[in-house]
Amino acid sequence: MDVFISWSGEKSRVLAEKLRDWIPLIVQAANPWVSAKDIEAGTRWASEVGGKLSQAHFGIICLTRANQHAAWLAFEAGALAKVVDQSRVCPYLIDLKPTEITGPLAMFQSKMASREETLEVLMSVNNALGDHQQPEERIKKLFDTFWPELEAVLSNLPVEATASSSRTEKEMIEEVLGLVRGLSRRDLAVELAERFVAREAGTVNLGLPHVASTAAVFSPSIGGSTNRSVRPPGLAPKVTISTPVSATISSSGEDLK
Repeated sequence: MDVFISWSGEKSRVLAEKLRDWIPLIVQAANPWVSAKDIEAGTRWASEVGGKLSQAHFGIICLTRANQHAAWLAFEAGALAKVVDQSRVCPYLIDLKPTEITGPLAMFQSKMASREETLEVLMSVNNALGDHQQPEERIKKLFDTFWPELEAVLSNLPVEATASSSRTEKEMIEEVLGLVRGLSRRDLAVELAERFVAREAGTVNLGLPHVASTAAVFSPSIGGSTNRSVRPPGLAPKVTISTPVSATISSSGEDLK
């Protein structure tokens, strides 16, 4: 069973990568997927993510104070909710409580990264297997064995600065709804380019004649500024564009999140 693990930011990424390897130790039929680990060099990044979102049977969103308003997380959560039951999309809270979640992700049933609630997440993953689920006692026994391994990672996650967002909840919900509706198109990269790049660019000419083949990621504003990262498919250079318009080209194809 495919389990899509969503992340944004260094702290979230470290935990997502650990969950990818740790969950199958307990729920052996689970097949977790994390973009930072499972996208091969030269692959069309946006198309690969879109394909995995459409195939997922369960979603785990690694949520922190710093990334809870990240547009990409909201997009992936909305896309997951479109293909699986909403109860199978779980924000996994690293350094915040359920009552502290604002915006679109507050609609999902979240779990904290504690021993008790992590076991509940695994039970939900196991239940999603239907007739192929493992006995509950076996899950508990394996969890008791391997929990210290995950606990050690949770205790040593990188420290992140909390980013404030000036966007309203209504604006974030509208953006997510627009993005999810676009999943019906065959080329996810086209929709990402149209939605993320054009949303606030207005009449700004980004100088990208082949924007339809470009994967773009929008990140929420910090202190009123807006940042966008635009990367052509594969390992082409990444262009970072900000308002007022300026561009910086990096040879790195990594760190889209």
